[in-house]
Amino acid sequence: MVVGVGERVGTSARSAAEIGVRALGPADASDVGAMVGRCGPETLYRRFHGVPNRPGQRLADQVRAEEAGVHLGAFGPGGLLALASLVRHRDAAWEIALLVEDRWQRRGVGRVLTVALGEVARRRGVRRVVVTYLYDAADPVRALLRTGGWRAVSTTVDTGAVEVVLEPRRRTQVAMSG
Repeated sequence: MVVGVGERVGTSARSAAEIGVRALGPADASDVGAMVGRCGPETLYRRFHGVPNRPGQRLADQVRAEEAGVHLGAFGPGGLLALASLVRHRDAAWEIALLVEDRWQRRGVGRVLTVALGEVARRRGVRRVVVTYLYDAADPVRALLRTGGWRAVSTTVDTGAVEVVLEPRRRTQVAMSG
């Protein structure tokens, strides 16, 4: 694994609070469950595109199962504020998923996590990333495209959800776009 459990990935100052990003592991599962419990119904609907049964347990189980992918957490005042995951998808692609606690939304936390996870994906040699989001929530895709390291290769819209497939730009493309 390129990012070890507990390894710091990056930081960003937002709203006078330093946000630390690090890889999550089995010991963080209870914090994941607690953070999900602080998310409202609309936030959970946007993350899961429906109303899942026991979402906190579901995400905590994914974090416990280290072979399931890479999970990064954003930490700040009060502990875990957000979770970003890079997990196996179909067709040899990986999926990026994001959940930000309600009171920390629209403050840059999701952007910091998404960009950090995009860098992890590049370092791991991931060749294709899929991001699925509700029609009005394109921020994770915009964050990946703004880093200069990813380019959209296809977009599919289906009943309010958008799926974007991204591939890493070649180094010469990154240099020219940066």
